[in-house]
Amino acid sequence: MKKLFWGVLVFSAGVAAGWAATRQFSPEWVEAIGTWIGAAGTIAAIVWAVHAFQHQSQERVEDRQREIDDVLQAEQVEAECLQVRCFGGGGYGPDGDKTMTNVKFVITNGTFQSVTIQKVSLPGVRLKGPWVGDFAVIPPHHKPDYQLDIEPVKLPDDQFSGKPFTFSIPVIRYRIRNVVWERTGDDPPLRCSR
Repeated sequence: MKKLFWGVLVFSAGVAAGWAATRQFSPEWVEAIGTWIGAAGTIAAIVWAVHAFQHQSQERVEDRQREIDDVLQAEQVEAECLQVRCFGGGGYGPDGDKTMTNVKFVITNGTFQSVTIQKVSLPGVRLKGPWVGDFAVIPPHHKPDYQLDIEPVKLPDDQFSGKPFTFSIPVIRYRIRNVVWERTGDDPPLRCSR
């Protein structure tokens, strides 16, 4: 666009300079030059208007994309405010040969929104019970804990009685507003749906 604008401007200047150099100042030439300059100015105004419209349209698209990116970033930051920790529970058996029968999940909702827990899992450990579906709604800034029964599994003694459960990393699927997230341990949450 700018090249066309400058091309028209240079052409007009060249015609005016040529006219001045030949010194043919007849009324017909003056009239023709005025018409050509007016036509060139009209074309330049149209080109400039098209350019300005395209520039403003592009700015609107970029502004809208920035707004969308800001919303997505804010949702990501909010989703990171929900954390899950897993601790070893009880079991049976002698030291060195213990079998665990339950674990404790502590879910911290550090957001300003109620969070719906849709699923919890421990890869490699079978949970008993319906830990799938909208089974818990955690109010803002609450930290409930859930005792979950598991299929009996033999584990080292350092996994029992409220100690951090390192045998498996907890995975939680939750919804904040209408966005579903999945988080594995302390990894950043992944958006599952909008």
